[in-house]
Amino acid sequence: MRLKEFVFLFFKSLNPLDYKMLVMRKKRDTLKYFFMLLFFCIILSGFTNLPKLSHMKQNFNATLSKFERFNITGIDIELKEPIILLNSPKIVLDLSENRSSLENENILITKSDIIWRKFKPSLWDFTLYKTETRPVEKYSNVLENANRISGIYWLLFFFLLPSIFLIIYTLNLIKYSLLIIMFTLVAYLISLILKRKVKLLLMWRVAVFSISIMVFLELVMAPLFNLGILPLLIYILMFFLAMLLTFEKGMKIKNAKN
Repeated sequence: MRLKEFVFLFFKSLNPLDYKMLVMRKKRDTLKYFFMLLFFCIILSGFTNLPKLSHMKQNFNATLSKFERFNITGIDIELKEPIILLNSPKIVLDLSENRSSLENENILITKSDIIWRKFKPSLWDFTLYKTETRPVEKYSNVLENANRISGIYWLLFFFLLPSIFLIIYTLNLIKYSLLIIMFTLVAYLISLILKRKVKLLLMWRVAVFSISIMVFLELVMAPLFNLGILPLLIYILMFFLAMLLTFEKGMKIKNAKN
C-alpha cells in the first residue's frame, strides 16, 4: 500500500459517512492499512515522547542532587558464569579471576576493570580499534560520574531502539487486534438479535477502520495530554455510528472483494 493511499484511507476513516466505501476494500488492503497505522503511529509517538525522555534525565539529576555522598565501592558480587548484558554492542559482565582482556566483546566489565574497544584507526599497527582500560573504582562514585552514567544510558537506549520498537509494536498489535475481534463479534450478535443481514467480514472492516482514531489518540497524542479512557469512548462511538450509517434499515451490502 502506497503512503498516499494510506493517508487517504486514514482521513476517510474519521468520517462515518465514508464507511460504505471503506467496507468494500479488499481484506488484504484492510490488513495492510491496520499494520501501517500501527507502524506510523508508533514512529510518531517517538517524537511526542521526547519531552518525557528529556524529563527522565532531569529527574535523574534532580534525584542525585539530594545525595551528599553516593559511593558504591566495596560491593561484593560473585557470578556462576559471565552475563551478557547486551548483544549489540556486546557488553559482558565477567567477574571470574582469570578475565583481564577482551575476546569478542565490545565492553567487558571485570572485578577490577572496565575494558572496551575504542574506534581509533592506526596505519602503523594496521588496526581500527584500540583497547582502553579503566579501573572500576573510577566509576564507584556515582555523583562524580553522573554525566557519564547518563551518557551511557542514552547510548544503550539508542542501541536498543529496534528491540523496543518491535516489543511496542507487538504488544499494541495484540491489544488492538483483540479489541477489533471483540467489537466485531458484539456487532454480529446484535445483528443476529435484530435480524439484520450483515456479513461478518463487513463488520470486521468497520472495526478495523474505526479504530484509527483510537490508535492515533493513544499512541501519538496521549504522551502530550492525559486522555484517560477518552480514546476508547471515541472508538465505541465511531464504530457504532459507522455501523448504523453503513448498514441502516437492514439493507444487504454486496460481498466485498476478498
